[in-house]
Amino acid sequence: MLKFVLVILSGMFYTATASATDRFEFFDYCSVSMVNMVASSNQPLMIAEHVGAKDLRIEAEEDDESNVMLQLFDRRKKSTPDTPGAGHLGWVTYHPAKNILTDINDEQLQFDPQKGKHFQQCLTRMRECQDLNQKLKLDATIDFPRYALTGKSRAWFYAAPVAQCRSESIFIVPGDIVSRTGFSIARDEETQKFYESVRGNDSHGYLLAGYGGYVGWIEANHLEAVDLVCNDARDKSGLKNPAPGEFVERKVAQTQPRLYFYDAPDKACLREDNSFIIADDKVQMVNRSAYAGFSFVRYTHPVTHKVTEGWVLASGLK
Repeated sequence: MLKFVLVILSGMFYTATASATDRFEFFDYCSVSMVNMVASSNQPLMIAEHVGAKDLRIEAEEDDESNVMLQLFDRRKKSTPDTPGAGHLGWVTYHPAKNILTDINDEQLQFDPQKGKHFQQCLTRMRECQDLNQKLKLDATIDFPRYALTGKSRAWFYAAPVAQCRSESIFIVPGDIVSRTGFSIARDEETQKFYESVRGNDSHGYLLAGYGGYVGWIEANHLEAVDLVCNDARDKSGLKNPAPGEFVERKVAQTQPRLYFYDAPDKACLREDNSFIIADDKVQMVNRSAYAGFSFVRYTHPVTHKVTEGWVLASGLK
Protein backbone atom coordinates (compact mmCIF):
# COMPACT_ATOMS: atom_id res chain seq x y z
CA MET A 1 0.00 0.00 0.00
CA LEU A 2 1.07 3.58 -0.52
CA LYS A 3 2.66 5.20 2.53
CA PHE A 4 2.46 8.96 3.04
CA VAL A 5 2.43 11.63 5.70
CA LEU A 6 0.55 14.46 4.03
CA VAL A 7 -1.89 14.72 1.17
CA ILE A 8 -0.17 15.05 -2.19
CA LEU A 9 -1.91 17.10 -4.85
CA SER A 10 -1.87 15.31 -8.16
CA GLY A 11 -2.03 16.48 -11.74
CA MET A 12 0.99 18.79 -11.85
CA PHE A 13 3.33 16.47 -13.69
CA TYR A 14 1.99 17.39 -17.11
CA THR A 15 4.06 20.46 -16.60
CA ALA A 16 3.82 21.89 -20.07
CA THR A 17 0.40 23.15 -18.98
CA ALA A 18 1.08 23.65 -15.25
CA SER A 19 0.20 27.10 -13.89
CA ALA A 20 1.90 29.22 -11.28
CA THR A 21 -0.63 27.97 -8.73
CA ASP A 22 1.00 24.54 -9.00
CA ARG A 23 4.19 25.94 -7.58
CA PHE A 24 4.04 24.34 -4.14
CA GLU A 25 2.42 21.00 -4.72
CA PHE A 26 5.48 19.24 -3.30
CA PHE A 27 4.97 19.96 0.42
CA ASP A 28 4.33 16.33 1.18
CA TYR A 29 7.57 15.36 -0.60
CA CYS A 30 9.25 17.25 2.26
CA SER A 31 6.84 16.13 4.98
CA VAL A 32 9.39 14.31 7.15
CA SER A 33 11.63 17.34 7.58
CA MET A 34 8.57 19.61 7.92
CA VAL A 35 7.04 17.52 10.72
CA ASN A 36 10.38 17.20 12.51
CA MET A 37 10.87 20.95 12.33
CA VAL A 38 7.45 21.84 13.75
CA ALA A 39 7.61 19.09 16.39
CA SER A 40 10.83 20.64 17.71
CA SER A 41 9.09 23.97 18.35
CA ASN A 42 7.52 25.42 21.49
CA GLN A 43 4.09 25.91 19.91
CA PRO A 44 1.90 26.20 23.05
CA LEU A 45 -0.90 23.76 22.21
CA MET A 46 1.58 21.12 21.07
CA ILE A 47 3.44 21.46 24.35
CA ALA A 48 0.23 21.36 26.39
CA GLU A 49 -1.09 18.28 24.60
CA HIS A 50 2.31 16.51 24.53
CA VAL A 51 2.21 16.17 20.73
CA GLY A 52 5.38 14.70 19.27
CA ALA A 53 6.39 14.08 15.67
CA LYS A 54 4.60 10.73 15.43
CA ASP A 55 1.32 12.32 16.59
CA LEU A 56 1.56 15.45 14.44
CA ARG A 57 -0.37 15.88 11.20
CA ILE A 58 0.14 18.99 9.07
CA GLU A 59 -1.72 20.57 6.18
CA ALA A 60 0.38 23.10 4.28
CA GLU A 61 -0.24 25.89 1.81
CA GLU A 62 1.67 28.88 0.48
CA ASP A 63 0.76 32.52 0.98
CA ASP A 64 1.33 35.37 -1.48
CA GLU A 65 4.78 36.06 -0.06
CA SER A 66 6.07 32.49 -0.55
CA ASN A 67 5.79 31.66 3.14
CA VAL A 68 4.47 28.26 4.16
CA MET A 69 1.35 28.28 6.33
CA LEU A 70 1.02 25.12 8.40
CA GLN A 71 -2.19 23.96 10.03
CA LEU A 72 -1.45 21.56 12.88
CA PHE A 73 -3.48 18.58 14.09
CA ASP A 74 -3.11 15.93 16.78
CA ARG A 75 -3.68 12.72 14.81
CA ARG A 76 -4.66 10.91 18.04
CA LYS A 77 -7.91 12.89 18.16
CA LYS A 78 -10.57 12.48 15.48
CA SER A 79 -13.09 15.15 14.62
CA THR A 80 -16.77 14.18 14.68
CA PRO A 81 -20.00 16.08 13.87
CA ASP A 82 -20.30 16.80 17.60
CA THR A 83 -16.63 17.78 18.03
CA PRO A 84 -15.53 19.20 14.65
CA GLY A 85 -12.51 20.95 16.15
CA ALA A 86 -11.07 17.93 17.93
CA GLY A 87 -7.34 17.64 17.47
CA HIS A 88 -6.85 21.08 15.91
CA LEU A 89 -3.72 22.74 17.30
CA GLY A 90 -3.75 26.00 15.39
CA TRP A 91 -1.54 27.55 12.72
CA VAL A 92 2.13 28.41 12.39
CA THR A 93 4.00 29.98 9.49
CA TYR A 94 7.42 29.03 8.20
CA HIS A 95 9.47 31.72 6.45
CA PRO A 96 11.95 29.85 4.18
CA ALA A 97 14.03 32.88 3.31
CA LYS A 98 14.84 33.55 6.98
CA ASN A 99 14.41 30.03 8.42
CA ILE A 100 12.06 31.27 11.14
CA LEU A 101 8.78 29.95 12.49
CA THR A 102 6.03 32.26 13.75
CA ASP A 103 2.70 31.72 15.50
CA ILE A 104 -0.72 33.06 14.55
CA ASN A 105 0.25 36.44 16.03
CA ASP A 106 3.48 36.62 13.99
CA GLU A 107 5.58 36.12 17.10
CA GLN A 108 8.68 33.96 16.61
CA LEU A 109 8.64 30.45 18.02
CA GLN A 110 11.67 28.61 19.29
CA PHE A 111 12.60 25.51 17.29
CA ASP A 112 15.62 23.52 16.18
CA PRO A 113 17.12 25.70 13.42
CA GLN A 114 18.99 22.75 11.94
CA LYS A 115 15.70 20.93 11.39
CA GLY A 116 14.40 24.10 9.78
CA LYS A 117 17.44 24.06 7.48
CA HIS A 118 16.59 20.51 6.42
CA PHE A 119 13.06 21.60 5.48
CA GLN A 120 14.39 24.70 3.77
CA GLN A 121 16.84 22.64 1.71
CA CYS A 122 14.15 20.14 0.75
CA LEU A 123 11.85 22.93 -0.47
CA THR A 124 14.69 24.39 -2.52
CA ARG A 125 15.42 21.00 -4.04
CA MET A 126 11.76 20.44 -4.90
CA ARG A 127 11.52 23.85 -6.56
CA GLU A 128 14.41 22.77 -8.77
CA CYS A 129 12.60 19.50 -9.48
CA GLN A 130 9.51 21.41 -10.51
CA ASP A 131 11.59 23.60 -12.82
CA LEU A 132 12.98 20.43 -14.37
CA ASN A 133 9.47 19.13 -14.95
CA GLN A 134 8.54 22.40 -16.60
CA LYS A 135 11.37 21.94 -19.10
CA LEU A 136 11.07 18.20 -19.66
CA LYS A 137 9.07 17.33 -22.76
CA LEU A 138 6.75 14.30 -22.53
CA ASP A 139 5.29 12.19 -25.31
CA ALA A 140 2.15 10.09 -25.23
CA THR A 141 2.91 6.37 -25.29
CA ILE A 142 0.96 3.15 -25.72
CA ASP A 143 2.04 0.47 -23.27
CA PHE A 144 0.71 -1.86 -20.60
CA PRO A 145 -1.69 0.14 -18.41
CA ARG A 146 -0.89 -1.36 -14.99
CA TYR A 147 2.36 -2.35 -13.28
CA ALA A 148 3.08 -4.32 -10.11
CA LEU A 149 6.00 -3.69 -7.79
CA THR A 150 8.00 -6.91 -7.50
CA GLY A 151 10.97 -7.82 -5.34
CA LYS A 152 11.27 -7.15 -1.62
CA SER A 153 11.97 -3.42 -1.44
CA ARG A 154 9.77 -0.36 -1.44
CA ALA A 155 9.79 2.03 -4.39
CA TRP A 156 9.80 5.76 -3.77
CA PHE A 157 7.88 8.47 -5.60
CA TYR A 158 10.02 11.14 -7.24
CA ALA A 159 8.97 14.70 -8.00
CA ALA A 160 11.01 14.52 -11.21
CA PRO A 161 12.84 11.62 -12.89
CA VAL A 162 16.24 12.23 -11.25
CA ALA A 163 17.76 10.86 -8.04
CA GLN A 164 17.77 14.15 -6.11
CA CYS A 165 13.98 14.52 -6.45
CA ARG A 166 13.03 11.54 -4.27
CA SER A 167 10.21 12.04 -1.80
CA GLU A 168 11.02 11.92 1.90
CA SER A 169 7.92 9.92 2.76
CA ILE A 170 5.87 8.58 -0.15
CA PHE A 171 6.46 5.07 -1.44
CA ILE A 172 4.76 1.89 -2.54
CA VAL A 173 5.53 -1.62 -1.31
CA PRO A 174 5.86 -4.97 -3.14
CA GLY A 175 2.52 -6.12 -4.50
CA ASP A 176 1.13 -2.62 -4.99
CA ILE A 177 -0.30 -1.86 -8.44
CA VAL A 178 0.31 1.46 -10.18
CA SER A 179 -1.39 2.81 -13.29
CA ARG A 180 0.72 4.23 -16.09
CA THR A 181 -0.26 7.76 -17.06
CA GLY A 182 0.37 7.19 -20.76
CA PHE A 183 3.26 9.67 -20.90
CA SER A 184 7.02 9.17 -20.94
CA ILE A 185 10.11 11.30 -21.53
CA ALA A 186 10.21 12.33 -25.17
CA ARG A 187 12.80 10.55 -27.33
CA ASP A 188 13.75 13.48 -29.54
CA GLU A 189 17.41 14.47 -29.54
CA GLU A 190 16.95 17.83 -27.81
CA THR A 191 14.94 16.37 -24.90
CA GLN A 192 17.31 13.43 -24.43
CA LYS A 193 20.35 15.70 -24.46
CA PHE A 194 18.77 17.95 -21.83
CA TYR A 195 17.71 14.98 -19.69
CA GLU A 196 21.20 13.45 -19.78
CA SER A 197 22.66 16.77 -18.68
CA VAL A 198 20.50 16.97 -15.55
CA ARG A 199 20.43 13.33 -14.43
CA GLY A 200 24.19 13.02 -14.00
CA ASN A 201 25.22 9.51 -12.95
CA ASP A 202 21.66 8.38 -12.25
CA SER A 203 21.13 5.33 -14.46
CA HIS A 204 17.62 4.40 -13.32
CA GLY A 205 14.68 4.34 -15.65
CA TYR A 206 11.49 6.01 -14.39
CA LEU A 207 7.81 5.45 -15.02
CA LEU A 208 5.25 8.24 -14.64
CA ALA A 209 2.43 6.51 -12.82
CA GLY A 210 -0.46 6.97 -10.42
CA TYR A 211 -1.59 5.17 -7.29
CA GLY A 212 -4.87 5.88 -5.51
CA GLY A 213 -5.12 9.39 -6.97
CA TYR A 214 -1.42 10.16 -6.52
CA VAL A 215 0.89 10.79 -9.46
CA GLY A 216 4.68 10.74 -9.64
CA TRP A 217 7.80 9.17 -11.11
CA ILE A 218 8.81 5.72 -9.84
CA GLU A 219 11.98 3.76 -10.53
CA ALA A 220 11.04 1.22 -13.18
CA ASN A 221 13.57 -1.53 -12.45
CA HIS A 222 11.20 -3.47 -10.15
CA LEU A 223 7.95 -2.62 -11.93
CA GLU A 224 6.51 -5.38 -14.09
CA ALA A 225 3.45 -5.19 -16.31
CA VAL A 226 0.51 -6.83 -14.54
CA ASP A 227 -0.53 -8.58 -17.78
CA LEU A 228 2.86 -10.28 -17.97
CA VAL A 229 2.85 -11.21 -14.27
CA CYS A 230 -0.58 -12.81 -14.61
CA ASN A 231 0.24 -14.62 -17.85
CA ASP A 232 3.35 -16.05 -16.23
CA ALA A 233 1.44 -17.15 -13.11
CA ARG A 234 -1.23 -18.90 -15.20
CA ASP A 235 1.41 -20.72 -17.24
CA LYS A 236 3.29 -21.88 -14.15
CA SER A 237 0.10 -23.15 -12.50
CA GLY A 238 -0.24 -25.72 -15.29
CA LEU A 239 -4.04 -25.40 -15.23
CA LYS A 240 -5.70 -25.25 -18.65
CA ASN A 241 -9.37 -25.90 -19.45
CA PRO A 242 -10.22 -28.17 -16.50
CA ALA A 243 -12.77 -30.90 -17.30
CA PRO A 244 -16.10 -31.08 -15.39
CA GLY A 245 -14.93 -34.20 -13.58
CA GLU A 246 -11.99 -32.34 -12.03
CA PHE A 247 -14.21 -30.18 -9.80
CA VAL A 248 -15.33 -30.86 -6.24
CA GLU A 249 -17.76 -28.84 -4.13
CA ARG A 250 -16.46 -26.48 -1.46
CA LYS A 251 -17.86 -23.61 0.61
CA VAL A 252 -16.49 -20.20 1.40
CA ALA A 253 -15.29 -20.21 5.02
CA GLN A 254 -17.34 -18.24 7.51
CA THR A 255 -14.20 -16.31 8.42
CA GLN A 256 -14.28 -14.76 4.94
CA PRO A 257 -16.92 -12.01 4.60
CA ARG A 258 -15.57 -11.48 1.07
CA LEU A 259 -13.41 -13.81 -1.00
CA TYR A 260 -12.18 -11.97 -4.08
CA PHE A 261 -11.57 -13.37 -7.55
CA TYR A 262 -8.16 -13.12 -9.22
CA ASP A 263 -7.36 -13.51 -12.92
CA ALA A 264 -4.31 -15.61 -12.08
CA PRO A 265 -2.69 -17.16 -8.99
CA ASP A 266 -0.77 -14.06 -7.96
CA LYS A 267 -1.79 -11.23 -5.64
CA ALA A 268 -1.03 -8.73 -8.39
CA CYS A 269 -3.87 -10.20 -10.44
CA LEU A 270 -6.88 -9.08 -8.41
CA ARG A 271 -9.74 -8.46 -10.84
CA GLU A 272 -10.39 -4.84 -11.59
CA ASP A 273 -14.12 -5.29 -11.06
CA ASN A 274 -13.44 -6.51 -7.49
CA SER A 275 -15.87 -9.41 -7.90
CA PHE A 276 -16.19 -11.64 -4.84
CA ILE A 277 -18.12 -14.40 -3.11
CA ILE A 278 -19.15 -14.45 0.53
CA ALA A 279 -19.25 -16.80 3.52
CA ASP A 280 -21.09 -20.10 2.91
CA ASP A 281 -21.35 -19.58 -0.87
CA LYS A 282 -20.96 -22.91 -2.65
CA VAL A 283 -18.33 -23.22 -5.38
CA GLN A 284 -16.88 -25.91 -7.58
CA MET A 285 -13.11 -26.14 -7.00
CA VAL A 286 -10.52 -27.88 -9.16
CA ASN A 287 -9.50 -30.89 -7.08
CA ARG A 288 -5.77 -30.37 -6.85
CA SER A 289 -3.34 -28.82 -4.41
CA ALA A 290 -3.35 -25.05 -4.16
CA TYR A 291 -0.82 -23.27 -6.33
CA ALA A 292 0.97 -20.32 -4.70
CA GLY A 293 -1.84 -20.22 -2.14
CA PHE A 294 -4.63 -20.06 -4.75
CA SER A 295 -7.32 -22.47 -5.97
CA PHE A 296 -9.30 -22.27 -9.20
CA VAL A 297 -13.08 -22.21 -8.67
CA ARG A 298 -16.32 -21.95 -10.58
CA TYR A 299 -19.26 -20.14 -8.94
CA THR A 300 -22.86 -20.22 -10.18
CA HIS A 301 -25.11 -17.49 -8.80
CA PRO A 302 -28.22 -19.15 -7.27
CA VAL A 303 -30.62 -16.55 -8.71
CA THR A 304 -29.15 -15.26 -11.97
CA HIS A 305 -27.28 -18.52 -12.73
CA LYS A 306 -24.37 -16.43 -13.96
CA VAL A 307 -21.16 -18.47 -13.88
CA THR A 308 -17.95 -16.85 -12.64
CA GLU A 309 -14.59 -18.59 -12.88
CA GLY A 310 -11.28 -17.53 -11.44
CA TRP A 311 -8.68 -17.96 -8.76
CA VAL A 312 -9.35 -17.34 -5.07
CA LEU A 313 -7.19 -17.60 -1.97
CA ALA A 314 -7.28 -21.27 -0.97
CA SER A 315 -7.34 -20.32 2.71
CA GLY A 316 -10.81 -18.85 2.18
CA LEU A 317 -12.37 -22.22 1.31
CA LYS A 318 -13.47 -25.06 3.57
